[in-house]
Amino acid sequence: MSDRFDVLVVGAGPAGLAASLAATERGLRVGLIDLQPRPGGQVWRHDVGHAAPAFAQRHVAAVQKPGT
Repeated sequence: MSDRFDVLVVGAGPAGLAASLAATERGLRVGLIDLQPRPGGQVWRHDVGHAAPAFAQRHVAAVQKPGT
């Protein structure tokens, strides 16, 4: 893990995950920080439908790819 980033995203909820994914897709090194122990934010706190956790997991997996 690097301690130098092109972009630092504060908040690992849906918007933070989307911003992180967009930045990594553009080849930027992203740091993502959140107070909670796992990413997803409000996806885990509210009943937003059965597809929401899978959506969050896809974004998390994309951002956590080695080398990104």
